[in-house]
Amino acid sequence: MIVDQDLESGTITDGGIRYMLMRPDVLMGIGRVSGSTTQFVAALEESVFQNAQASFEEYRKLGLMDGDFLSATATAAARLGWGRWTARQSDGDGEGFIVEVQDSPFAFGMGACDHAVCGPIVGILRAVHRVARGQGVAVVETACAAQGAPCCTFTIAPETAPER
Repeated sequence: MIVDQDLESGTITDGGIRYMLMRPDVLMGIGRVSGSTTQFVAALEESVFQNAQASFEEYRKLGLMDGDFLSATATAAARLGWGRWTARQSDGDGEGFIVEVQDSPFAFGMGACDHAVCGPIVGILRAVHRVARGQGVAVVETACAAQGAPCCTFTIAPETAPER
């Protein structure tokens, strides 16, 4: 990942893909003021999935999706402020994974909540698998720091139902 910060134009890009810096409490505060944090998180997940899939397609064309795509995504996530991700296989067949995220900006930005709020990470994990492996996956956040868990935990399994 090579980030180009152009102070003259006020842009930040990586391989032609534009980024911006934003406080996580401002972003997640939208969910609080909208009146439905669950709908906001679901919409954010779907938007991240759709847009990240396009980004990952560009990265794949550049040869950046070869090899251990999940570790590469974890490294990129840390560089972008999305917390520290660790991934491991959840079973012996190599199909399922568990991803743990320390310091999720989404849980931090939301604060205490009665449900999981890291939909953007779910969206990224769905997108990276779709592009790197050519298959959909079911991703579930099974623990969230916003609910008091020590870290956010996600299970990833091959999709058994059609992609939503």
